[in-house]
Amino acid sequence: KYSEVIGDGVATAIGVTHNLGSRSVIVSVHDASTYEEVECDVVKTTTNEITLTFETAPASMSYVCTVIG
Repeated sequence: KYSEVIGDGVATAIGVTHNLGSRSVIVSVHDASTYEEVECDVVKTTTNEITLTFETAPASMSYVCTVIG
C-alpha cells in the first residue's frame, strides 16, 4: 500500500509514483479534510506510476491518493 497527499492548485493531471511494481492496483482518492471520495480519471501509466486527471485542479495538499497492489 502507498499513500500520498496531492494537489497544488494548478495541475489537473498529477502523477503518483507508488513503486509497487504492478499495474494491477486499486486506486482511491479522498478529500483530506472531509474524507469524501473524489472522482477522477485514473491511468495506470507504468508498473510504478499512475496518473490522476481532475476536471479542476485540486487545491494545495487537499486530496489523499491511496494505491493498493
